[in-house]
Amino acid sequence: ISLYKELAVVNMREKNVPASITLAQAMFESDCGNSALALNAKNHFGIKCHVGWNGDTFRQDDDAKDECFRKYENPLQSYEDHSDFLRSRGRYSFLFQLDITDYKGWARGLKEAGYATNPYYANKLIELIDRHKLYLLDEGKDLPVCKDGSLPIANGDPNKVVHEKKEAKSDLFYKAPPLAPEGMINGVPYIIARKGDSFFSISKQKQMMLWQVLKYNDADKNDELKEGEIVFLKPKRVSAKEEYHLVKNGESMRSISQQHGVKLTRLYHHNNMAHGQEALIGQKISLK
Repeated sequence: ISLYKELAVVNMREKNVPASITLAQAMFESDCGNSALALNAKNHFGIKCHVGWNGDTFRQDDDAKDECFRKYENPLQSYEDHSDFLRSRGRYSFLFQLDITDYKGWARGLKEAGYATNPYYANKLIELIDRHKLYLLDEGKDLPVCKDGSLPIANGDPNKVVHEKKEAKSDLFYKAPPLAPEGMINGVPYIIARKGDSFFSISKQKQMMLWQVLKYNDADKNDELKEGEIVFLKPKRVSAKEEYHLVKNGESMRSISQQHGVKLTRLYHHNNMAHGQEALIGQKISLK
């Protein structure tokens, strides 16, 4: 939950799938990331190949023998494809008419639409959401944290929380370390790359996943990180406090997005520009 809740919230804001549903499905479908499908194919949602899938595949027995499942390079792709899968299949379209906080309606609707064959699928999702208070994420709130930094578990009544001490051997949850940022831009914590740093070395230093650092900085795994570059440790915002940015010589759309802590995709959207298009020197780039 600690590791993937931010990604679930980002997907909720961009693609309108409740974060609670995304996390509960991932937990249930992947056995909290421990299933063979999650470990070998980075597939956290049990999505099968279906017609039109052109990516890598992974074979394992499920409802039938040797079934085809989608295989991803990292969990990030799995989470994004899960949202896109629900949005692109007509049988799930009615779910997007529900309120974003109606997680029970979403859970029951997923079962009705045939996402899973388990007759108790909806109840299982609702139980996970209530147990870990994941519905708070749908409401724009963060999850409560125990004094030792672990996540609390609701005991019976979802409104009552028991702060349990879990033994290390049985702890399924990733405990995020302090990020220790060097500053904040647009409310987003960042550090400055030192000589010899790479996105991979920073991900290890901050005990983050590589895909997280890459996504938060609109970067590719093959990009070279230069000394003095800003590296965000949390997702950037959809807009900035400033109205616009005047493009200077040598600046790119990505460098502008890093300067102001605005997602690159949103920067293109705000300016009606195609992804990959660059601005001209002296051009006014809208940041809202």
